Amino acid sequence: MSFISQGEVEFIRNGVLLNCRSDGRQRLDLHSIELINQPISHCNSSLTLKHSQSETEIIFGLTCEIESVDINSPLEGLITCSVDCSQMSISDVTNTAKSLDAQSYQFSTIVEKLVKKHLDLTQLCIIPNEQCWHIYIGIVVLNSSSGSLIDLLSIGVYSVLNQLILPSIEVTTDLETNEQVIDIDEDKIGKQIICDDLPIIVTLNSISGQLVADSSIDESECSDSAISCSVLSNHAVVGIEKSGSGVLHTSLLKNIRSVASTVANQRFQCIMQYLQSSLFQQTNEIGR
Repeated sequence: MSFISQGEVEFIRNGVLLNCRSDGRQRLDLHSIELINQPISHCNSSLTLKHSQSETEIIFGLTCEIESVDINSPLEGLITCSVDCSQMSISDVTNTAKSLDAQSYQFSTIVEKLVKKHLDLTQLCIIPNEQCWHIYIGIVVLNSSSGSLIDLLSIGVYSVLNQLILPSIEVTTDLETNEQVIDIDEDKIGKQIICDDLPIIVTLNSISGQLVADSSIDESECSDSAISCSVLSNHAVVGIEKSGSGVLHTSLLKNIRSVASTVANQRFQCIMQYLQSSLFQQTNEIGR
């Protein structure tokens, strides 16, 4: 965690009350994000996310492997997520290996649960009860001074999954063994997975009885509580989770959904612009 003086706390809290934050933004103003399509060798889908002002930089890489299905879910594919926080990416001033491992594990668990809960894994099944796609999502947080890192992780995961084009495959039956064989055709365009029900996370911090979006680390330290909302591209809020010991004002409870939808809409506009460009580039390269 970051350590700020009582004077800084009062300055931040008073600024929020006056709707003028320490960096000049109003309470619900967002810093811009940049999604960059940077192909990584051996990855089926990859990108880099940069968050202006906070010096946050995150790399997302996704690989697809054909593997045996899980016996407990024989009609579904598999998802594994790993988040690696670098030495420069955590806000804990002790910056120990234990802090890095704990934060990496926490983010890995949150992101993997988010994807598994909202993504239809049956579309990753190739041969029921036998073979499926196993998607490995690797995330490296190179640097971060954002107080809403989980929001940025969810945006990156949403984008890297939506731009994924699975390899084109053909399932045939071997006439001699009567076994089904999977062939990959690298010259054809495969299919996209449907991610309509996959949300991004919008975290709203309660400071001085007001909701604040895209908080800095210092603002997060001053917050009474944080409300993380899962929001779909159609602006529907499908989940709300509160953290922190502070009590939420009744007036805030009425506005959380509408505020989260408004904030998410701004992020989705950026995501959709990126995806249109990225998918156009991919289909052109495969079609050459």
